[in-house]
Amino acid sequence: MARAARWRLESCEMGISLDQALQAAVDPDRMAIPGFVRPTGETLGRPDLQQPFLDRCRRSLQALVSGPEVGGVLQVCSPRNDEWRSSVSAAMAISLVRTYGERVALLDLDFATGGLTRVFSVNPVPGMADWLEGGERLRVVAGGPNRLLHLLPVGQHYRDPALLHSEIARRQVVETLMRHFTWVVMDLPPLLTEPSAAHLLPFADYRVLVGRYRQTVLRDLEETAEQCGTQGQTGFLLTGDTSRVPRWIRRLI
Repeated sequence: MARAARWRLESCEMGISLDQALQAAVDPDRMAIPGFVRPTGETLGRPDLQQPFLDRCRRSLQALVSGPEVGGVLQVCSPRNDEWRSSVSAAMAISLVRTYGERVALLDLDFATGGLTRVFSVNPVPGMADWLEGGERLRVVAGGPNRLLHLLPVGQHYRDPALLHSEIARRQVVETLMRHFTWVVMDLPPLLTEPSAAHLLPFADYRVLVGRYRQTVLRDLEETAEQCGTQGQTGFLLTGDTSRVPRWIRRLI
């Protein structure tokens, strides 16, 4: 994996905008901007995702994203926790980098669990929550294929997550990210336990609803699908449904 950098960027005391912060995070030539620190060598770890799982996420993504235009906001959501939502988010972000060869921003917005930081083996703090609450610099950890994947870790919050969700909308975080990244992947919290995250749903161009085989309740999926509404294109991905039948037998069925 290519070497990447950790950037902690001042956005309040130095009067630096989110636009400038993101530009410096993706462009090393902007290191001369006052208020930015030198990279410390932090990089995304290699996710422990099996190739069949990656392939399935890639095929699902290809079925969802179609048309001549390249780029947009992809949201990955689930009714509750433990449905492998963060693993799907990571796999689809990697697939976008490999397919299009463009920069992808990956937002860890599950402020309660921070699943993506575990997937990529990075420290969750400081992160989005710390920056939104005004106590830390913005942190972006890069890595992945050709160092085109950029994770904004979850951070540690002290306020109600509902306030953080509203701050993301108020500060136009998603719109600003789209000026610097071709794709933005949002790993949302479980919508039935964090209903305030529904305020972020209108930002999606594409959406993947994740359920887990023999665990997710159909009623929960229906309720979450109603929350998602009809804006954007929505697909469904079932995880954890690996058959116990040996592969050589399945080929004969």
